[in-house]
Amino acid sequence: MTVEATVRNLIHPRAVESPYVEMFRRLTAMMPFDFLICSERSGSNLITKILDAHPLVCGPFPSHMIRTLAFNINNYGDLSNERNWHTLLEDTANLLEHGIAKWKTRFSVDQLRREVRPHTLDALIRFVYETEAQANAKQRVFVKENHSCLLYTS
Repeated sequence: MTVEATVRNLIHPRAVESPYVEMFRRLTAMMPFDFLICSERSGSNLITKILDAHPLVCGPFPSHMIRTLAFNINNYGDLSNERNWHTLLEDTANLLEHGIAKWKTRFSVDQLRREVRPHTLDALIRFVYETEAQANAKQRVFVKENHSCLLYTS
């Protein structure tokens, strides 16, 4: 089932017009991404680790990066502005470096600035997760993000 079909089946139809639906659509356009829509205490960390054990699936420990950045993206302003983009990249690198999630990949602001194109949140998220998948020699990404369904209704 596609992300769009899942969204249509699970939430109010007006939410399909949300800009976050387009973000998730772009995220799933290249390296396959699967998203687990979940809440706390639902067994979602176990599901993520089971899938991460598969030789083709990267299910990194949840960083809550998508939720944190998506809920605050309007605070960054126009991402085509270099100062705003740099602030988002700094926050992303800090979140990944100092968060509870321990990933194989370490991301620097300079690396993100060089590699992420275009200057959009979905391109940033895609780069981070794909880089982690590649570091683990995996071909598919599994993202567990608590309350990600709220992104569809914003």
